[in-house]
Amino acid sequence: MAQLPLGWNPGESTARPRRTPPSDEPLTVSQLSTSIVEALETLPSTLRVKGEISNLSTRRHWYFSLKDEQSLIGCVMWSSRTRGVETVPADGDEVEVSGHIAHYAPQGRTQFIVERLRPAGAGVLRARFEALCAELREAGWFDEERKLPLPILPRRIAVVTSATSAALTDVIRTARERCPSVALLVVDVRVQGDDAATQVAEAIRRVDADRDRLGVDAILVTRGGGSPEDLQAFNERQVAEAVHRCRLPLVAAIGHESD
Repeated sequence: MAQLPLGWNPGESTARPRRTPPSDEPLTVSQLSTSIVEALETLPSTLRVKGEISNLSTRRHWYFSLKDEQSLIGCVMWSSRTRGVETVPADGDEVEVSGHIAHYAPQGRTQFIVERLRPAGAGVLRARFEALCAELREAGWFDEERKLPLPILPRRIAVVTSATSAALTDVIRTARERCPSVALLVVDVRVQGDDAATQVAEAIRRVDADRDRLGVDAILVTRGGGSPEDLQAFNERQVAEAVHRCRLPLVAAIGHESD
């Protein structure tokens, strides 16, 4: 698949101002390119498009095609944007992208410049989740003998969640009522959206690595309820791997209700 030059800035057009030739003169290539650019500029600055990914290349920037039953459009997503995508897509995935159309005259390429990308609907998320579960179950990650015993009276529990969440409020209240001698260490992370899975996984790794200095005997990962898309960060491989490698007992409380 053709690629745009790495230094290309989609906000800058290299086409010359349009000059309308007499009707009996053919257009030059540059005039035609200018007409294409000007036509594209009449579109909204941000477009949302749903389609199926194909021909995906993810070495640095992501290059792929977005298609449906009748049409196909080339797409590019710069590395500065791909870092915010929690789940790397695969060929055949149905996704929703937002961005704008740009035409690069020197190569005659018209592509959709993707600013955001997410799975289109819970069906794709569910299928990806079930496939990951099957893989990890086969690898033995869910075996009962891998589970660590919970401490009877922990010195301190690290609570990995959003510092502004209702879940944290209830955890603090319940801990004070039932076991006020146990200290809590709040580890503030995003629990939804861009970078949430990365932050959760990194928090688990750091607390585990520094457990002796922090005096932490267990980890609680929690957040409130929501749609499958809202909870998707906790279904990601990197979070499962952080939990699997964690040497501290860890409890997940996902889908909390304010009670």
